[in-house]
Amino acid sequence: MQAVIKRGESFSMESIGNAIYSSFAFLNHSCNPNTVKYWEGDRMVVVASQAIRRGQEVTDNYGMHFLNTETSKRREWLRDTFWFPCTCPACEGAWPVREQLLEEVESVTCSKPGCEVKMRRVTSDTWSCPDCGRSRDNNQLRSFLSTQVMRTTRAAQCDMDEESARRVYKEILDDIYTTVSHPWRGLIMPEQLYWKAVRMTNGNKTFI
Repeated sequence: MQAVIKRGESFSMESIGNAIYSSFAFLNHSCNPNTVKYWEGDRMVVVASQAIRRGQEVTDNYGMHFLNTETSKRREWLRDTFWFPCTCPACEGAWPVREQLLEEVESVTCSKPGCEVKMRRVTSDTWSCPDCGRSRDNNQLRSFLSTQVMRTTRAAQCDMDEESARRVYKEILDDIYTTVSHPWRGLIMPEQLYWKAVRMTNGNKTFI
């Protein structure tokens, strides 16, 4: 694979060959994978694209992402192509495609170090951890996330080199992932800008 870059206009990935990577083949599929790949010559490099917590499975995507294809079609394709029923969180939760994602957060992570359990919405203003009992104020949470969205927008409007962009979007995602996870509309832009920056900074490229 190589990144095809048309300066100031477009970015895409195109296939320039086929290969079998025996170690990478052991990674299971997720419709919301926590890794992104690029290639240096014929060498594949795998980079974490989300916060991967201790004990969490490292996953790849076999060809269909939840943002682009609805659950039933993904499951049917994976069953017909790879012969397994997908039980990743995106499929089990029937997460909506990007156009239907909500502005409202649905998955909040406990802020206590070492806990990181998914919190429950107990009132319109409060999230509570079912394990440690710690709570989050929803208004403060929304203010924090609004700040991260604005950081992303400002960064996207800056004329940064690819390496600087990669660092900035990683910092934004690190902050967001300590608080919320998918499905949430606000994660799409920084995630995809980070993926793009990784591939533009590293790996095979052609400029047109």
